[in-house]
Amino acid sequence: MARVNIDAQVDTDPRFVLLGQALCPRAREYAHEMAIGVMRRVWSYCAHRDGPDAAILRLCELAILLRASEENAAEAAKQCGLFELHKDGRWRVLISAGVTICRE
Repeated sequence: MARVNIDAQVDTDPRFVLLGQALCPRAREYAHEMAIGVMRRVWSYCAHRDGPDAAILRLCELAILLRASEENAAEAAKQCGLFELHKDGRWRVLISAGVTICRE
């Protein structure tokens, strides 16, 4: 069984505001909270995968998890700093301070 622990320190990480604003520009007041919820889904997806590439996503996977078009997902991922683009076009999910992925 896998789980994701999210500590309070993510509340002060400005990258979540950037992600929220990129995914939903009208979400001014709640962009941060929305982005934490979206990233919880991304981290949980990665936690339930096995192998060295568990945190590497194809753009279509990223778009589904972010609930955005592929174009918007790629732009949001570039802007927020919570993902890293590889040469092969796949995205590595970066784990933030205050987030722990546990596989039991």
